[in-house]
Amino acid sequence: MSIPVYYLSLPHDLSGSRSKNRFRAELLWGVSKILDLMEEDRDFTMVFDYACDIEVHYENGFEFFQIKTHGRSKSYTTKRLTKVEGEGSILGKLYVLVKNNFPGEVRVAVVSNVPYSSMPADALINCFSSLPDKDQREIVTALKDELGIDSIDLSKMFYVQTNMDLEHPDDAVRGKLTLAFERIKKCEPTNPNALYRLIVDTVSEKACYEYSAADYDEILRLKGLTRKQFDELLDLHAEKSKTGISAATEYIDQLPNIRDRMIYKRSLPNVLKLLSTSWLIKEIESEIAQFLWENDVGNMETAIDLLITRFNDRFPVEVSRADKAVLYIVVIKRFEDGVYGYEDDI
Repeated sequence: MSIPVYYLSLPHDLSGSRSKNRFRAELLWGVSKILDLMEEDRDFTMVFDYACDIEVHYENGFEFFQIKTHGRSKSYTTKRLTKVEGEGSILGKLYVLVKNNFPGEVRVAVVSNVPYSSMPADALINCFSSLPDKDQREIVTALKDELGIDSIDLSKMFYVQTNMDLEHPDDAVRGKLTLAFERIKKCEPTNPNALYRLIVDTVSEKACYEYSAADYDEILRLKGLTRKQFDELLDLHAEKSKTGISAATEYIDQLPNIRDRMIYKRSLPNVLKLLSTSWLIKEIESEIAQFLWENDVGNMETAIDLLITRFNDRFPVEVSRADKAVLYIVVIKRFEDGVYGYEDDI
């Protein structure tokens, strides 16, 4: 059974009633998990709120995480985890994501800010197969009865007690993001607050897409964030992201037509936002850089004319003519400064 076939056979869960704060806690825990994954040498796509709260899709399998917040005075018990309420128990709704005929790796986990009473107090991650025999028997019996299946593999199930404050997660993720950025990019983010907003807005948009999709690749595109895409978000706030902006501003300041200068100056902030938030615009930027490398485009004016002819029809209708022109100026200046790496091929 392939990855796409397996995933499309899973129940599609977008119906849970959740508070705004709980939903935000799920997303921010997902961002925290991405930061951990970015420092590992493994490709991934994180999918937000489709079959499970947070999902990590690998080349050969999946990890599914169900985020549960609780008051600090409470803890989970085996009875609470297996109690059937509404659509099922906490563990039952997770275990339906495990199919024994799948050859790849599948792990499911409950993530909470409170301990599990049957788990050692000093263990933040615990596999259910290492629980006391009494708890294992209770879980296996409860899941067999709930799901109507003959065998349960507890080695695929985990309980994760997170140190992250799920009731007030913003500050924790902001700090972790800055530290992780410095380790990954070897520099400080140029605007930490803007970077944080960009990432949270991006994952929120992914999570809030609430339509079923029949194609696995489409689900990943609409609901997922890849390692490469997240790295590109970080790049937008690395030191090199400022390259080309000052040069573009200087070029606009030297335009002979006063009206053009005014229009392009007003357009520049919008273009920078598009480059920071739109995957389509980022793709067009890459295509323009490739075009500049492969073709002799002459001077600045000639290059802009060629780009207008070649790329203007690629933009969404809401991108204005001035925005396109300013984008060409920014990309040309970045290309001149070697941002895109083509000088390495000389």
